[in-house]
Amino acid sequence: MANNGGDLGDRVILVAGASSGMGRATAMALADCGARLVLASRNDRALDILVDEITNTPGRALAVPTDVTDREAVARLVEATLSEYGQVDAAVITAGTNIPRRTIDELTTESWANMVAVNLTASFNITQAVLPALRERGGQLVYVSSAAAKKPDASGVAYQSTKAGLVGLAHGTFNLTVDAPIVCQVFAGDRHVMTIILWHIARNDRRRRRASRR
Repeated sequence: MANNGGDLGDRVILVAGASSGMGRATAMALADCGARLVLASRNDRALDILVDEITNTPGRALAVPTDVTDREAVARLVEATLSEYGQVDAAVITAGTNIPRRTIDELTTESWANMVAVNLTASFNITQAVLPALRERGGQLVYVSSAAAKKPDASGVAYQSTKAGLVGLAHGTFNLTVDAPIVCQVFAGDRHVMTIILWHIARNDRRRRRASRR
């Protein structure tokens, strides 16, 4: 079993959108730091595979298949987290999607609504549900947005709009919430924004590289 210091061994971290992409990579990196994880995604099979991989790290993981666009399902996700671990120290929200027909002429009411639900409303649902537990721990919320929220690109109207909305959600949660948790944003595709969690990951990456050269 690999052991890179277990720097996050006392932390419970919820990762939404954990079955693929940045969410999966984040979960593996946190597990390598020893974190106790709750993994959320609609893809239960992918979550099971990820949990199996995490058994080879210093971390632990609980898979909770969840449609994060469903408020009741998100409430059950947080309940499962507290039932298993008794606390939540951070939530990393990576859930998101895009569509091939993304220009303003190609978008439909239905495709627009789906993009808003997955890329923005899901994060709102998670934020409201997990906020009380984060307050108790002085925890951290990490929203994974996109460089598309900051400058024009080819990612599409709905994608850019919802990722910009995510920035607004993060700003408002931090500035207008009593006893707000630490709120961090990561703009994927842009330079990294260093957070406490990412700092631990980066340090353990450096340790692995040094060990591989010995």
